[in-house]
Amino acid sequence: LGFIPGVRDSYRAGRSLVRAGAVSSRVLARTLETGLEVLELMGEREDLFRSSNKKGELLARWTTLDRETRSFILARMKTRLPELEVARNDLHLTREELDDAFGRTTHPTLQRQKDIFAERLRLAEGWLETFVQGAVLLTSISDNDGGRVLLLFLNDDELRPGGGFLGSFGILTLDAGAVSDLTTYDVMAVDGPVLESRNTIAPEPLSEYLNVPAWFLRDANWSPDFAVSSERTLSFFAEELKDAGAEAVMDPNLEIDAVVGLTTSVASDFLSVLGPVEIGEDRFTPQNIADALENAVQFTFANRGVTHDRRKDIIQEIVNVMRERFAALTLAEWSKIFTSVAVRLSDKHLMFFSPNPEVERLFVRQGWGGRVAEN
Repeated sequence: LGFIPGVRDSYRAGRSLVRAGAVSSRVLARTLETGLEVLELMGEREDLFRSSNKKGELLARWTTLDRETRSFILARMKTRLPELEVARNDLHLTREELDDAFGRTTHPTLQRQKDIFAERLRLAEGWLETFVQGAVLLTSISDNDGGRVLLLFLNDDELRPGGGFLGSFGILTLDAGAVSDLTTYDVMAVDGPVLESRNTIAPEPLSEYLNVPAWFLRDANWSPDFAVSSERTLSFFAEELKDAGAEAVMDPNLEIDAVVGLTTSVASDFLSVLGPVEIGEDRFTPQNIADALENAVQFTFANRGVTHDRRKDIIQEIVNVMRERFAALTLAEWSKIFTSVAVRLSDKHLMFFSPNPEVERLFVRQGWGGRVAEN
């Protein structure tokens, strides 16, 4: 049929449609097999995904698993990752091939069927991409030994080459895929004890225009390449804690497994799903989070009876409320969170780095590294 004039294009398009259906079926089967295996290890079956309105069910089930079971599930997911990445790429290539095959004149009926199938294929590709990214993130940052993540809260209203001014940070502690602690700090908790003693020379623009006496942690992200900024941030972090001696806010030998930079845009996206947070008379919404937080820590903290050195404690209070609400999300709401994370990873409002070369290569391969491409 492919040689008959007037039929050739429709025949080729139809054949491509059938082939796309076969590929997507194989991909779906492999993905479902992985998902069902995880559910069975969690003691659940497919009905978990039918209960999309039961708040907190998925996270509650995960966190109540014993540590050994969570570790085993993470290990199994890690072995499945290469296969899932291949499946994701297969779907992408299949969709491109389908678009190419239907680029010529084809029968209207075939074209309608293609449009319907292509849309479903696009949705499936998006879901699989989210699943793969979630699996990569979970298995790379938190393994059998736990995991400790340095969170850099970047104020993108006060620009720095590395994404925004580093006014606060957090230490996220994971235990086999479950959050065991998240504590936030004012960057001055690290910089403050060494203000008079530190003598690392700052970049010329910092010393000339901001009149800083030395190069501190708060300005460590001075490179647009997130890996370079993160390496320097980790170095300054350890140096200043060590130099602070008895005044150090934490152990200078604290081992960090990953660095995550996130801007207020990420917080805004989360609040869009979690809802506004009210701390005393302050109300933080997706629309005002950046301005309201700046107002709370720069101007109105005294009205709350808070001293200057504790003015950023409100960030911890906001984080605590958000953690409680994350624990109560439905599956449908988690889907919105994952979608927003994928968008922020793409536009570099969310970036990852690991001092572990293997994990860092994985972040870069996923496009999460915030790297500056070499010419």
